[in-house]
Amino acid sequence: MTSTDPYPTAPGDVVSDMDPAAVAAEPTDAEFDNELDTVFKRRVAVSVALIALLGGLIGFAAADAGARQATVGREAQRSSVLALADQNSAQDAFYEDAANYMEVSTITRRGDIAEITAELLGDAKAAADAKTWRAAAAKVSDVSKVLTDPAYERRHDRLWDQLMEGPNAATLRQQAAQLHAGSWGDKSDLYVGVVTLLAVALTLLGLALTVAPGVRRYLIWPAVVIVTACTATSVVVAVRPADRVPEAAIAAVIAGDHAAARRDFLQAVADYSRAIAAYGDYAVAYQRRAQARQLADSPEGQTSTFVFSASSKQAREAAAADLLRAVELGGDDFTTTAGLGAIYFHLEDYRRSEDYSRQAISRNANLPIPWINLTLALLGQHREGAAADALRRGLEVTRARPYVEERRETFASMRATLETLAGQQSDLEPAVRRLQAMTVAAQAEMEAPGAAVAAPSAEISGLGATSAGSILTVHYQLRHIPRGARVSVVVNHRGDGVQGWSELANQSVHLVWNADESAQFLPYQVTLFMSGCRTSGEYRVSFYADGRLLGATTAGQEQSPLTMKPYGDWVGGIELCQPDTWQLTDTVSGAVDLSAPDRLRRLSVRSVPLTSGYRTEAEREQLAGKVADRLIKAMSAQAIVTGTAAQQINSLPGTARFVRVSPTEDGVVWVSVAADGMLRTVAGRMPTGAAGELSQVMTRLRFVY
Repeated sequence: MTSTDPYPTAPGDVVSDMDPAAVAAEPTDAEFDNELDTVFKRRVAVSVALIALLGGLIGFAAADAGARQATVGREAQRSSVLALADQNSAQDAFYEDAANYMEVSTITRRGDIAEITAELLGDAKAAADAKTWRAAAAKVSDVSKVLTDPAYERRHDRLWDQLMEGPNAATLRQQAAQLHAGSWGDKSDLYVGVVTLLAVALTLLGLALTVAPGVRRYLIWPAVVIVTACTATSVVVAVRPADRVPEAAIAAVIAGDHAAARRDFLQAVADYSRAIAAYGDYAVAYQRRAQARQLADSPEGQTSTFVFSASSKQAREAAAADLLRAVELGGDDFTTTAGLGAIYFHLEDYRRSEDYSRQAISRNANLPIPWINLTLALLGQHREGAAADALRRGLEVTRARPYVEERRETFASMRATLETLAGQQSDLEPAVRRLQAMTVAAQAEMEAPGAAVAAPSAEISGLGATSAGSILTVHYQLRHIPRGARVSVVVNHRGDGVQGWSELANQSVHLVWNADESAQFLPYQVTLFMSGCRTSGEYRVSFYADGRLLGATTAGQEQSPLTMKPYGDWVGGIELCQPDTWQLTDTVSGAVDLSAPDRLRRLSVRSVPLTSGYRTEAEREQLAGKVADRLIKAMSAQAIVTGTAAQQINSLPGTARFVRVSPTEDGVVWVSVAADGMLRTVAGRMPTGAAGELSQVMTRLRFVY
C-alpha cells in the first residue's frame, strides 16, 4: 500500500496536527522586538512633536513677555524724562514765583512800614506814603500765586507742595512702570527656563531611542515629569497677571506725602495704609509709613526738618516691621537701611543696628545719619574706641553738609541719642559724656570759628535755671575761664511722661568768652527764648567750656492750662504763642493783634524800622515817650499812668508804663527804641487786676531781631 503522507513517521515520533505553513509564518522573537520598537518610536515621535509644539508656544509667550517688558520699560523711561522735566518746570515756577513775591513784598513791606509809622508816630506823610505803596503793590500783586490765592496763606512751602505734586506723581508712576516691566521680564525669564527644561526632556527622549528597552524607563519617566512640571508652570505663569501697582495705591501715597508735608503724620499713616491695602507689595508705601509712624509719636515731629531722635517704642516697632517688609520687597536702599539702623538702636538690638548702619554707609558714606547710628551701636556694645572713630567720621561728614540748620539738627540728634544710650545702660554714662563733649567741641568750632584759647581749669558753681513762659533764665558762677575760650550752653527738653530727652537744636548757645579770666567765682546770667510754646515738662541745661562739660542742671517748664501754637512774623520780626481760642490778626507785617474770645484781654505788638534816627539819648527818650503817649491815648483819652519801670523783653531794653484805662480796666504799654534802629511796642489791656491768660501770652513774646 502506498502512503500519501510526505513525512512518514518513524516509530516513537510525535505527530503534530499543525499546518507546517502556519508554523513557518509565525514571527520570531527578534521580529516581535522590532515591532515593539517601531511602536515605541512612533510614540516618541508624537511626544517630541507635541513637546516641540509646546516649546514653540512657550517660546512665543517668552518673546511676547519680553516685548511687553521692552514696551513698559520705554514707558518708564519716558515717565522718568517727563518727571525730570516736570520737576525742572516746577522748580522754575517756584523760584520765579518766589522772586516775584519778594519784589512785591518789598513794595508791600514799604507800605507796612509807612502804615505802622503813621500809627505810632502820627506822621501824616507816612500815612500818605502807605496809601501810595498799597496802590503800587495792588497793581503787581497778580505776579505771584502766593499773594493772589488765599489757599497758600502767603506760604511758599504750600506752593512748593502743590507744584511738586505732578513731578512726584510722575516719579511714582515711573517706579510703578519699572516694577511692571520687571514683572514682565520675570515672566519672560520663567518661560525661557521652561523652554530650556523642555529641551532637556527632548534630549532624554532622544537618548531613550538609543538604549536597550530595559533602560528606557529611566529616561522616559524623568522626561515625563519634566514635561508635566513645565506644562503646569507655563499655565501658572500665563494665568498670573504681570505685577502692577494700581493707580489707587499711587494716589494714596501722593495723599500721604501731602499730609506729611503739612506735618499731619497721623493722616499720612492712614493714607500710606490705604496704599498698602490697595497693593500689598508696595515697598514705597511701607518705607514712608515707617517714617510717618515715628514722627507721629515724636515730640520733634512739628519742629524737625532734617533729623529727629525721639519717638515711642511702639512706633519704632511698627516702623521696623514696615521697613523689614520693604526690604523683602527689594526696597533695601540707603533710607531703609539707615532707618533700620536707628530703630534697632532704640530697640536696644545693637548688633542689628550696627549691621544695618554699615549697610547704609556702604551705599552712601557722605551722609551723617548712619555714622551716628554706627557710633551708638558700637558704644552700646562697649566698644568705645571704635565708637569714637565712627563719631569723628560722622562729625567730618556733618560739618561738610551745606545747610546750617541740618548741621545743627544733626549735632543735637547726636547728643540726644547718646543721652538715650546712657539711659539704656547707666554704666556707659562716662563714655557718653566724653562723646557728647566731642560733638559740643565740633559744633562750637563751627558756630564760633577761629583760634580758641584752651580752658583746662575752668570751673562752674551755682548753676541753676528758671522757666517763665518761653523764657529760660540760666544763672551760674565761673572762674578760671580765659578770654577767647569757647563756651557752650546746651538745652534739652523732656515732656511729661517721656523718658528720653530731646535737644532743642536752635536753642543752644556757642560763643567766644569775652570777659577777663578771674580766680574768683563771678556771677553771670543768660536768658534764652524757648521756641515751641511748651506748657509742661522740664528742661536740662548743660554748660561746657572748651568742649568740656562743667555742669548741668534741670528746671521745670512753667505750667499753663492753655493750648498754644507757635506764630512767627519773620518779616516783621515777631514771634509769639497764640492760644487756640484767641483771634489773631496780622494783615500788616510787623503788626500783630491778639484778642481773647470775650475781648476783655487784648495784645498789640508792633515792630518797625525808624526812617530817621536819633542823635542823642534825650531824643531817643523823647521819641519813646511820644509813642507811648499815643498808644495810651488810643486806649482811652482818660487813661492815667500809674507807674513806670525799665523792663526787658528777651534782653531787649525798654520802658513799661502801667495804665488805669477805666475803673474796670488796666493796661500796659512797653516801648523800645533800640540801637539797631528799630522801634518796638507792646500794648496790652485786661480787666483790673486780672491779667489771666494775657500774662501767659506776654511771657511767650519775642522780637526776633
